[in-house]
Amino acid sequence: MRQIIGILGGTFDPPHNGHVFIAESFTSILGLKAVCLMPNFIPPHKAPAVASDRDRLAMIRLLCDGNEKFLCLDDEIRRQDVSYLSQTLQRLAEKEMFQNLCMVFIMGADSLEAFHTWHRPDEILRLCNLAVASRPGCAMRSPRDEINRRIIGLENFDPDRNGQIVAVKTEEIPLSSTQLRNNPQLISESTVPPPVLSYIRRHHLYHA
Repeated sequence: MRQIIGILGGTFDPPHNGHVFIAESFTSILGLKAVCLMPNFIPPHKAPAVASDRDRLAMIRLLCDGNEKFLCLDDEIRRQDVSYLSQTLQRLAEKEMFQNLCMVFIMGADSLEAFHTWHRPDEILRLCNLAVASRPGCAMRSPRDEINRRIIGLENFDPDRNGQIVAVKTEEIPLSSTQLRNNPQLISESTVPPPVLSYIRRHHLYHA
């Protein structure tokens, strides 16, 4: 059976304790070999980041430092282009560190609802599996039946196959990067990992 490596993408503007919770939860629930935190350069479905690429990458590296299960993946930042997951996965599949591993892309139920609008979703599912945070009261559905047919429970997940959409039950953490940027007074040790908080204050990011 292939070992599983998770990929958690996003702008991470800034990275916060909700990201840490999701990464740790999915690592535990899915038995991940590691989880890669991958900041986007230009996300196709979101507004551009406020902090610079350099700052966001530095914050992710600080978040990962000291946690052997967390890896910083700078592939999309280094490319300096629109971050299409289908293309990123193709490049990762060619890297030695990803050889013979089951790649699982971690997302929320809201992202699954829009997944059919992503660039080449069929290619994404050919190259990896999706692990979707399934929260109470939040329907895990896509407008496309061909996507819904791929949704399975955790007990049916087979790491030796790609193209599965795995529903993973997690708690909801009411915290977002947008919320922190819009309300910088909320940026504190209760919302952001201490090394990231120090970096934000030292570099005067988000006017915190």
